[in-house]
Parts: sequence; structure tokens; C-alpha cells
Amino acid sequence: ADVVITGQNLKPFMGTVTVASPEGAYVLLDEVGIDDSNGNNNGLVDFDEYIMLDITLENLGSATATTVEATLSATDEYITLNSFSHSWPNIPAGATSMQPAAFAFTVDELIPDQHIVNFDLVITDGTDTWNSTFNVTLNSPVLTVLSYVVDDSYGNNNGRLDPGETADIIIPNLNEGGSN
Repeated sequence: ADVVITGQNLKPFMGTVTVASPEGAYVLLDEVGIDDSNGNNNGLVDFDEYIMLDITLENLGSATATTVEATLSATDEYITLNSFSHSWPNIPAGATSMQPAAFAFTVDELIPDQHIVNFDLVITDGTDTWNSTFNVTLNSPVLTVLSYVVDDSYGNNNGRLDPGETADIIIPNLNEGGSN
């Protein structure tokens, strides 16, 4: 394919890119879907949730991919992989195949908000091996205390907690995190 890149007041770049269809099957990750139906079902990966991954693979090659097997791995202290190997049916050349709940993991209950987990996916048909990667963001609440008020209207109403006095302490807060 010929490539021409131009811009105003710039010298155009002209080049050539070789485009070829791979011989045989060539399978890569196409899409990752989050299934948290066993949690709060909001489509996000939250703290203390069991997550299933709906995985779509695409065969970019010129032949049908048979006996496709994929293995998921991640080295992260905030998740535990529960199901990390899955088989796919034959994937014709140029087609995709989605497997619901192909993999599963559990998120720890104490995680930093917006922590990113890096996953590696190794796909094989027994002859060839292909590698794909993807990231998942973990969500947790981050509570911030805005102020506090001592309501001692049952006592002397001076706004301080005095000895022998009964009072309510009111603490308004704000959740700045990515999860309820």
C-alpha cells in the first residue's frame, strides 16, 4: 500500500507499507467484556467482586483456526485468577468467536482506586502461538472527611463535647473513588 502523509506548510511523506494476509490461522484478542453479574452488575470491576470475562478472539489469517486454546495470566496482588484456561470452537478465516465467561477472577476487598491490572493472553492451536495483552481498571471508594460538627443541643449547646454531655457528631464525607 502506498502511504502519503501531508499537512499544511509541511513537506509530504511518501512511503510504502507491505500488506500481506498471514498464511494459515492467525488468532488475536478482539474484545474483552466485563461480567460482574455476581456483584453489583454495573459493568465495572469493583472491590470484592467476582468477575467473569467474555472474550472475543479474531482469526486474521487465511485458514480456519482449529483446536484453539487460550490461557490467561496476571501477576497482581489485588486479584486471584479462578478460571484461566478456555477452549474455543473452530474460528473461520476473517471471523470472530465470543466465549462468555471464558475466564474469571476475584478482586481483593482492599484495593487502591483506579489500580490497573495487566493481563497476558496466550492463544494456541497446538502448532502456532499468539500473544495478546489487555488491561482492566479496578474501582474502589475513596472517602474524604469534609468537616465535622458537634451537635450538643441536648446539653449546653456550645458546639463542644463537655464531660457528662450527650451529643451527636455529624461527619459529612465525600466519595471521590470509582465505586460506591
